Amino acid sequence: LTPLASIANDEEDASRQWGLGSKHHWTGDDSTIYRGTSTTYSTIGDVLLTKPQTFVYKRAGKNLVNQELQLCLSYAGSRVRCTFVHAPAWEKGKPETGLPDGLRFLRCTVVKESSTLPNFDRSEEVGGDEPDPEKAYFFRPTPPFEWQYIHKGTSWTWGPTKGDEGWALPSVEEADAWHSRPRGDGPNVWSLRLGSILLQCPDFLPRGTNVSVLDTLFRLAWIPNPHRMLRAEASVIAMREIEMESEEGVRVGRPERGSFRVDVLEKVGEPESQLEKEQQH
Repeated sequence: LTPLASIANDEEDASRQWGLGSKHHWTGDDSTIYRGTSTTYSTIGDVLLTKPQTFVYKRAGKNLVNQELQLCLSYAGSRVRCTFVHAPAWEKGKPETGLPDGLRFLRCTVVKESSTLPNFDRSEEVGGDEPDPEKAYFFRPTPPFEWQYIHKGTSWTWGPTKGDEGWALPSVEEADAWHSRPRGDGPNVWSLRLGSILLQCPDFLPRGTNVSVLDTLFRLAWIPNPHRMLRAEASVIAMREIEMESEEGVRVGRPERGSFRVDVLEKVGEPESQLEKEQQH
């Protein structure tokens, strides 16, 4: 990672986040209408509900959406929103008494929507033999090997100590290429790949702060066209215990963001074959 910029000021962090969102993400106005589909999936990836979606452009403060985590990626007037829902639960084999051990994955809703397709129909997605790198496609088939392309780009991160930072990514190292591993980086991962969209989240999000970072990561990746890839990754601290003057009860805090990262990547090469990798070593 090569640093591009660094911004950190606790007093102005909230307003800065809002400003960055207004400039780079919320690019519409009150008359912008997104149309698409909303599909809810179960823990085993079955479709629970699907329906048309019409969304008038609005902004909402984070205090309005405390019950669930949503990751959103936008490109060329289109966007993908994924809402992960977890519920209090106990670890398997433990008695269901006292404070829950954490949050277990319950369901997720994926919204695919566009402000440039009036009816969000396949026939409106006009394109030639080679997809336009400046457009987003929802109805184009995405072969699995497109997730293995070599990419470069930029990365923007947020952390509780350093605030916002920008980085140049000359290449995405194999360890960082989580999008190429559809099942995730560990056993405690719920994942679902929907063509050009990949979702990953903790199957069980442990309580408190003394947990592995891998068990706190929520991830969303999207290939809007064969030339581009967008990724978002957030870590969440859940059910952190709050000290109380009285020892008669236990209080837990709301889920907190631990870190956040978004990557804007472009394809720079074809995936290497296993034979080529062996020859290099």
